[in-house]
Amino acid sequence: IYVGEPVLYTVRVFRRVRILDNDYKKPNFDSFHSERLPDTPSYYVTVEGFRYEVSELRYLLTGVQAGDVRIEPVELACDFLDMSKPMNALDVIMGRQPVITKTYYSNSPTIHIKELPEYDGDIPFSGLVGDFQLSAKLDREVVPQGDSATLLLTVSGQGNVMDAGEPD
Repeated sequence: IYVGEPVLYTVRVFRRVRILDNDYKKPNFDSFHSERLPDTPSYYVTVEGFRYEVSELRYLLTGVQAGDVRIEPVELACDFLDMSKPMNALDVIMGRQPVITKTYYSNSPTIHIKELPEYDGDIPFSGLVGDFQLSAKLDREVVPQGDSATLLLTVSGQGNVMDAGEPD
């Protein structure tokens, strides 16, 4: 990717058993502008004959400086009901179910962020990288001579649109 170019980083949690509690530590996204995207609904997949419920956490990462950037692993500590220990009815009623905690770590990918290519065009380069649309809307259809009107300019699309500055 290039400096200013967004990339989608997705954490997928596959589970076959009920998680009683969890402690999620998101990675430190140094060298990136990061934005947590809205949660997606959980879904089910079958892997090697086992059915899993899958939850996703998604982040939009935008590189802010060139170089090889290692993303720290995600850490997820989960409490599960320990089914290997016998329970009696009194333990269940009193809430004394045996619990085990396991901690899981993701891999730690390295992303190579490249400098933008040299630009020698006649029009000043804004620094925006991506696929953008510019729309304009006037607050009314007819503006009598001498009256004022409001022109709304909207930049939308995919890329580092958050770096768009005020118009000149």
